[in-house]
Amino acid sequence: MENKYLFVCYANKNRSITGERVFREMLKERGFRVGGFNDSGDFDFYVGSTGINPEDQSRCFRLEMVEGVRTVFVADERIQRFLKRDYQYDDESKIVDLDIQDDYDIREERHKKALERIMAAKLVFYLPRRRQKSL
Repeated sequence: MENKYLFVCYANKNRSITGERVFREMLKERGFRVGGFNDSGDFDFYVGSTGINPEDQSRCFRLEMVEGVRTVFVADERIQRFLKRDYQYDDESKIVDLDIQDDYDIREERHKKALERIMAAKLVFYLPRRRQKSL
């Protein structure tokens, strides 16, 4: 089962990490158990973020990150082009362009809140149905 969601932006500083956090919270609100890509355990979904060119190379996109991924959320069309050109990843059936430009610095509270609102509004359409409660 494809139970992973990956957020990709340029530097993994603002958009992708905000998307990861917001989507993780939205999944939990629907009753799902959510872990990170490096977590081992029994989770319904795994959510991660990465960058095409991050300052911290440990957070750099690698092609193996898309194995078992349900959806790859790219911050903007430019990131999708990078994935295709530099990593030969072009599974358009799994890529969703969130169309969010790199205009935010989440160290500033107003930018952080604005980006969170935008993410939540765009991501709600990609949430799985609520988890069925066990009897």
